Amino acid sequence: MTEGLTFRAGRPEDSSDLAILWDAASRRHAAWIWGTLAGPGQSWLEVGRSRVLNMTDATHYHAKWHVAEAEGRTIGALFGFSIPDPYDQIDLETIDASFHPMIEMEMVAKGCWLLQAVALFPEQRGKGHGPALMSRACQAARDAGHRRIVLQVESPNAGAISLYHKCGFAEWERRTFVPFPGADDEGDWILMAKDL
Repeated sequence: MTEGLTFRAGRPEDSSDLAILWDAASRRHAAWIWGTLAGPGQSWLEVGRSRVLNMTDATHYHAKWHVAEAEGRTIGALFGFSIPDPYDQIDLETIDASFHPMIEMEMVAKGCWLLQAVALFPEQRGKGHGPALMSRACQAARDAGHRRIVLQVESPNAGAISLYHKCGFAEWERRTFVPFPGADDEGDWILMAKDL
């Protein structure tokens, strides 16, 4: 583990940071969705922050995040959840097409622990913190009783894919990326897995 790096559960006052980190992990997909939910004069960040702060039953509720700190400052965070088995049927026609490949891969990985988001603030990248966050995610999956952890990553995100390979993840499935307004990625969503 990176020297001096500690983890704690998210707190209400982390909600803005967590919304920003979630958006970074989603490569702006979260901001787009939150923007569609915004009321007049409301920003995507206000919506995301409110959801992380207040949705107690949601997988992204602030207390369910693992916040990474160094020298008393938040440097990054992660959250995940158990994918149900059997997987709850979802009518894909009722949700935006950009979510279809992700949901299809969740169906493949039913019964696994999904690392939904992991991110560092830009100034913290390249300092060797990535493996520590991935180790924490694997421990969270084990603590939840799982023997396999999975994640989804876009094929253009070469840096993240390299990190995941170094941490023992291997490709399991692929689906074609479906763009959303403001997206500049193209290629595939990759489902990666690691046995614990």
